[in-house]
Amino acid sequence: MTDDELRAAFRNVRFPVLAGEPLAASLIWDAVHGELSPERTAAVVDRVAADPEAALSWRLAMALGDGRIRGR
Repeated sequence: MTDDELRAAFRNVRFPVLAGEPLAASLIWDAVHGELSPERTAAVVDRVAADPEAALSWRLAMALGDGRIRGR
């Protein structure tokens, strides 16, 4: 694949628009740092997996912590 083909492929990527409100950064932070129940953390992880903007917030929260997900 050439550089131009790769650029064209990424230019045409469209992320799905998720219904509802975006995840609050504080909720993502709490999930990463073990402040939520396992069930609530799982729900946040499911949403992060489907939402590129939330995934970016998750990576930032991980980078600002020690890089490990904590559990209760």
